Formats: sequence, structure tokens, C-alpha cells
Amino acid sequence: MPRLRFDFEWRLTLFVAVALPIFLALGFWQLGRADEKRALAANAVVKDAAPALAPTQLIDLDTDDLSGRKIRLSGAYMPRVFLLDNQIKNGRFGNDVVQLFRAENDQVYFVNRGWVPADPARQRSTQIPQRPTVTAIEGRIYVPPGKPYLLESDTLDPNSPLVVIQSVDIESLSTLVTGGSVVFPHLVRLLSDDPTAFDASWPVVNISDAKHIGYAIQWFSMAFVLALLFIHRSSNVWALLRGKNED
Repeated sequence: MPRLRFDFEWRLTLFVAVALPIFLALGFWQLGRADEKRALAANAVVKDAAPALAPTQLIDLDTDDLSGRKIRLSGAYMPRVFLLDNQIKNGRFGNDVVQLFRAENDQVYFVNRGWVPADPARQRSTQIPQRPTVTAIEGRIYVPPGKPYLLESDTLDPNSPLVVIQSVDIESLSTLVTGGSVVFPHLVRLLSDDPTAFDASWPVVNISDAKHIGYAIQWFSMAFVLALLFIHRSSNVWALLRGKNED
């Protein structure tokens, strides 16, 4: 009667012993990332459906809870404007208009009002369209994933009402806020339907879990194929399945 036999070649066995756990670990890691994305997506839905908060309601929230929250500010825009350079939208060159907003509690906010077209040759000044004067605005708090890498720091002229910047580094830009006001540490992006917004169609962050599920399937498939090849190479299972007796 045919018997199952094994012949473990040490180099192949060592390779499989190292590679197989790595493939499996990477597969489970991708499944974990998919769970995180699903949690982020659910959290984003909750924040999007929630009403805009007043500044006093943000005091007890940490950075993760603040990110993506809608906020309603009463007050007025201040004269100082920052133009965020090199902003491409639909193939067109432009700037994001970031303006200071002083709320009724005397706290100052950096508000990104959206994108406006600009001269790619930088020969003409960026024209900022007029919008109606309002006493309240609504936006969404934006917390970037990290500080951008810049070749050099922005040159900040304290006497210029219009400053071109390469990134919105609120910590650095706060030095231009006079009067001893407290500066809110995060950027506020206007909602697209705010009457003072320009082109406020912000890029959508991909928080779908599909990519990670696909990667997990790939890693588990590689582990499965590797295990089958190892069994085929190290035993006579295939011959037994074919009904052959290899003595």
C-alpha cells in the first residue's frame, strides 16, 4: 500500500520557515489596516452629519476628535491674507487664499477660503474676488498628517498685508498676529456653500478599506501557494493523489 513519505531539504525548509510567517503576518497586518480604515470612514460619516460646533464646544476635544469637525465662527475677517502657492486644480495654476478671522471671543483663526486662479509666470498679482461681508462663517477643522518638507522657510514680511507662503505652518505664521490674541492651532477650511468661500472643493481623502483587503488576499495567496509548493517538493503527496506508488 502506498505510504506518505517526506524528504525535507534543509535550504528549502529554512526558506519556507522564514517566508511563510512573514507572508501571514503581512496579510493580518493589512486586515488590521482595513479595520482602521473602516473605523475612520465611520467616524468621518458621524462628523459630517454632526452640526457645526461653537469654539467653546471644542475645549475638551483632542486633536483626533477635532480633525474633520465642523465649526461655526462669529466675528469678522482681518485684513491680513496669505496666498498658498503652487496649488493646481483641474490642470490650472492658482493659490489658496488663507485669511485671518477674529472670532467674538478674540481668538484668531487661520481660514482657508479656497482656491483662486493665478498667473503661472507670477508676472501679475493674484486677484482675490470680492465676497459679501458676513458676521459668521462655517468650515471644517483640518489637521494635516504631518509637517510638509520644504527646501527653505517662507520669508514673512510683518508689514505686508499679502504674503505668499509655501505651506500653512500656523506656528510660524502666528508670529504675524499682533495684539496678543490667542491663535487657534489648526487650519479651518470653509465649507463649499459658505458665502465667503472661493473654490472650496477640497480633495477627498481615500479611507476605503478595499485596497488593504486586496493586499491581504495577495499575501495570504502567496503563503498558500508557498505551502503547497513546499508540500509538493518535500513529500510524495502528489504521486499518491495521482495513484502512483513510488518505491
